[in-house]
Amino acid sequence: MSEQTQSLSFQTIDISDLSQVTKAYEMRCKMYVANGDPYTMSDHRFPDLKAYAQYLGNHQNKEFIVIDNNSAGFYAYSFNHKKNPDGGYVHMIYLDDKQRAKGYGHRIFDRIISHCKRENIASLVLHSKKENQTNQEIYTKLGFKCLGNVDDSGFLLKWEMIL
Repeated sequence: MSEQTQSLSFQTIDISDLSQVTKAYEMRCKMYVANGDPYTMSDHRFPDLKAYAQYLGNHQNKEFIVIDNNSAGFYAYSFNHKKNPDGGYVHMIYLDDKQRAKGYGHRIFDRIISHCKRENIASLVLHSKKENQTNQEIYTKLGFKCLGNVDDSGFLLKWEMIL
């Protein structure tokens, strides 16, 4: 199916619905594994799905990405988060590998940026693994600027877009 005929929509994640929390968690695991990180519930900070639901609940905005009526990913972002107290912070974006390089990432960011502007948010920040060159190229094309390392570990880079 060509990109033009695929429909893109968004569905708010209901953290009281365990099936939605499970779906988001499974997508998160796939994202980490795809990035070369072993990731399971047992070896991370979420001892169970209730804990993951609580974690998602801390993010003001969280939605599934739906392409042709199928969940193809999710994202979460917040305003006035401790990592950007006067702006917006993108906690995570996951888009299924089969749906990448089709322009959906730009459309997702357009949605986030539009919401930030409606809320008079002046900047948007996100963190990226230093070795994740593909995503960093996308952030640069979108207008984000790399501000350097998040901390002394050098593991994460901080990116910011002035809106």
